[in-house]
Amino acid sequence: METICGIHAVREALSAAGQSFERLHILQSTRPNPRLQELIDQARRQRIAVRFEQPAALDRLAQGANHQGVVAVLAGHGYAELEDVLAELPEQALLLILDGVQDVHNLGALIRTACAAG
Repeated sequence: METICGIHAVREALSAAGQSFERLHILQSTRPNPRLQELIDQARRQRIAVRFEQPAALDRLAQGANHQGVVAVLAGHGYAELEDVLAELPEQALLLILDGVQDVHNLGALIRTACAAG
C-alpha cells in the first residue's frame, strides 16, 4: 500500500493527472479545518472515498511521517511488459530501468548520469 501524507503533498497529488487514489483518510475533529475541508471537497468531486479517522489510525497509516491530519492511499500501479516497452523504443535508445526509488535525490542523480551517458 503506497501512501501520501500531508496537506500540501495530498493536494498536489489530487491535482496531478494520472494519479489514482483508493481512498483519503482525514483526521476526525470537532473543529473545522478549511485546508482539510478543501481536500475533502476535491476528493468527493473526483469520487474518491473519504474516511474520517482517529489520530492513532492516521499515525499507523502514515508510518511515522508527519501526516498533518490527512493520508491518501494510492491505487495500485499498472505496469507495462518489458517486451512492449522495448518494441516502442527507437533503435539507438538508452533505457534506464528503476524499481523502488525512495529518495528523489537518488532519482535526480540517476537521471543526470543517464543524460551524461547520452
